[in-house]
Amino acid sequence: MKMLNLYYYKQRQDYTCGPVCLQMVFRYFGKFILRKKLIYLCRTTKKYGTSHAALIGAVKSLGFFTYIHKNCNLKHLQHYINLNLPIIINYIEPSDNFGHYSVVIGFDKEDIILNDPWNGYKFRIDKDFFIKRWHNTHGSNKWMLVVSNEKLYSN
Repeated sequence: MKMLNLYYYKQRQDYTCGPVCLQMVFRYFGKFILRKKLIYLCRTTKKYGTSHAALIGAVKSLGFFTYIHKNCNLKHLQHYINLNLPIIINYIEPSDNFGHYSVVIGFDKEDIILNDPWNGYKFRIDKDFFIKRWHNTHGSNKWMLVVSNEKLYSN
């Protein structure tokens, strides 16, 4: 089993999962950023939450590198976890069936392990169940955002 050690933050409003995921990821890299600032940078609203583009823009505005992938599979997740990089994913949250951001921190034979700002620290979800829900309400299929404090690949 491989698992990253990320500090956990719980979201207080049902629309702030994106900024709270960023808060966990930035803390992993030693940068503490107030949630209020991340909500502002992500242009998060009560009505729409946070878009992928706004989440990516917030990361870049703070000087971090982003690696965005669509139509991924579990091997993509394992690759970045093995590089010790947390992964923000967008999936259909199991309890309310709405689009939701969470941070993949690890995996084992049966489960994906998430620091989920709504469902909790080291939240486990069956791999097959996760794959079926790994999309959002706007049709973005198996999307992931990897944040790094250094450039991983040369162009």
